[in-house]
Amino acid sequence: MKLFGGKFIKTGVARQIYGAKESRDAIVISINTSTRSTIVRIQGTDEDIYAPWPEGIFQAPPWLRVGSCVRVHHPKGNATKIQMEGPGSMIPTPVGAGSVLPTQPATANVVIVGGAVTVDTGMDLDIASGAYRISNASYSLTAGSVTLSAAPSSPNFRIDMLSVGVDDVIDVTAGTPHATAPVAPTLAADHALIKYIMVPYGTTQLDQALHVGKTAAPALFALEFAMSDVEMLWADTTSTGTISLTDQYEKPIPGNYGFTVEVSRGNGSIEHDSDGSSTTSISWTETSVSSDTFVYTRAGNDHDAGTPDSSPILKAYLTDNSDLYAEVWIELFDSLADYMP
Repeated sequence: MKLFGGKFIKTGVARQIYGAKESRDAIVISINTSTRSTIVRIQGTDEDIYAPWPEGIFQAPPWLRVGSCVRVHHPKGNATKIQMEGPGSMIPTPVGAGSVLPTQPATANVVIVGGAVTVDTGMDLDIASGAYRISNASYSLTAGSVTLSAAPSSPNFRIDMLSVGVDDVIDVTAGTPHATAPVAPTLAADHALIKYIMVPYGTTQLDQALHVGKTAAPALFALEFAMSDVEMLWADTTSTGTISLTDQYEKPIPGNYGFTVEVSRGNGSIEHDSDGSSTTSISWTETSVSSDTFVYTRAGNDHDAGTPDSSPILKAYLTDNSDLYAEVWIELFDSLADYMP
């Protein structure tokens, strides 16, 4: 015969401990995500009490918010500890002349949902419907369209602002144009921001990717490199190369630059008019430019020469920033119209 008395006693004690657990509703005063804990106030007191999240929960559950009602208990009947166990059912009533209600954080003036901005024709923009908050009050945003003023003159950029007030009117505010540091408008205290729009000089058709939401000042972004002739027959002795520098809005960006061009593969020579030398690698400096040119000259040795022409790869880059570069391959052909590798 087996005796199960020990097991029955152990189970009974565990049930008594669990039954001694006291749970009650509390209101969340503050949340600390780094320690996975909260400060709460429970029914019958106006004191702040520390209460950790349930074990095994590493992110704040959706029911855990400042001002929300939660259920707390004493784990395993330990009256010195309090832990949350889930959402509550009733916010505690105030104690005496005090209040258990926390001070709600102020909500920023912001579009809560919707309000997407889409480019239309020319300088027209369409704004989708949505909802926004101003001074903790909620408003509906009605879909609408706006038209920006003409782009500034070269070389200026302008940052325009779309916003909405309590009257549900979409306002367009133009910024201060500047060549390198355009100033965005200041958002009015009773308005919610919808979107900033970057308007570069010469723009007649807005672009969704380039202009909507772009607020950074123009800066050097890309180096483009092209040759006038990339298939040189035997009678073609030279080809002109053009280096162009643009910003993130695909506009030329003038400045003082040092250029370097080299023959990284094949043969032939390159020359720039600033020094007149003809070699396989040249460097020069220009001021207040956004592009410059040079000339490539093939060696002029036919297929039967000791060192015949060899199709080159030309590399162009900024002298002080070799990470910004581009390469072009030129195909050379001999007097028989055969490719010269």
